[in-house]
Amino acid sequence: MEENYRNKGNSLDYFPDTYCILDLETTGFSPINDDIIEVGIIKVNKNQIVDEYTSLVKPVKKNVTKHITDITGITNEMLEDSPLFSEICNEIFQFIGNSIIVAHNAHFDINFIYDNFKINNKIDFSNDFFDTFYASKKLLPELKHHRLNDVANYFNINFIGHRALNDCKATFDVLTSLNKYMIDNNLNLDYSTPIVSNFDNSIILDKIDKASLKNNLQNKKIAFTGELDNFTRTQVNYLCSKIGAIFQKNVTRQTDILVLGCFQYISNIKNNKTKKLEYAEKLISDGQELDIIDEMTFINSVFEDFEEI
Repeated sequence: MEENYRNKGNSLDYFPDTYCILDLETTGFSPINDDIIEVGIIKVNKNQIVDEYTSLVKPVKKNVTKHITDITGITNEMLEDSPLFSEICNEIFQFIGNSIIVAHNAHFDINFIYDNFKINNKIDFSNDFFDTFYASKKLLPELKHHRLNDVANYFNINFIGHRALNDCKATFDVLTSLNKYMIDNNLNLDYSTPIVSNFDNSIILDKIDKASLKNNLQNKKIAFTGELDNFTRTQVNYLCSKIGAIFQKNVTRQTDILVLGCFQYISNIKNNKTKKLEYAEKLISDGQELDIIDEMTFINSVFEDFEEI
């Protein structure tokens, strides 16, 4: 089984002025099982947009579902004559170069692009990145949700979403607005303490009970490592029980899934890996079928609509 841990670049705690904004449309949430169907990139130099790149991409693993078409407007017919990612991989890689990547919920886009570069270029995509999603959670804790459209609406930014280049343009405006807001209000992006959850922990379990949950992880043994942004360990234990999964405190030879939280707040770790992650990687190298996924991939595998709770 292919190892899922990615040797990605560093998450930055300052606003860059020269970077590439990246946004992808995909057939689903899993970089392993789903395809990129559109790439959008905007190149920024000294806070000025200087170039852009966009392309539809023909999927190879699965067709576009009606749900994805409803969200993006992209149909299977639109993609029939589009290039495969393997055919445009090198030009995307050359366009980005060693630029800092800016994205909203950056791990999602970077995981997809990382895996596709790895498959087609045989190299690690280790560019450092800045996440406007995390920046908005730090600077605008009063917002109930921090989706790109939520932050855009807060700053009265015109938002036409769910096409890659449009999302890139909105992300540029959001980053610019967040940076100005931080300066005007004498704030900072101090990531030395965990981001406070958007949810009221006193009623989160009741909200889980009322949420629409999927059961595709039923009977899976799931462990967690790092600081989760949205749930405590007690809450994910309860959540696992609600979907018929088994919460594990430690990674074992029976573990099916390891969910990665943030490691920024954990001291005494080496090479940005916790002991659980190191052991999971060893089990994978020994032949165990164990998936390593990030928190948002786990959440999207569990909730029909996470933002609704």
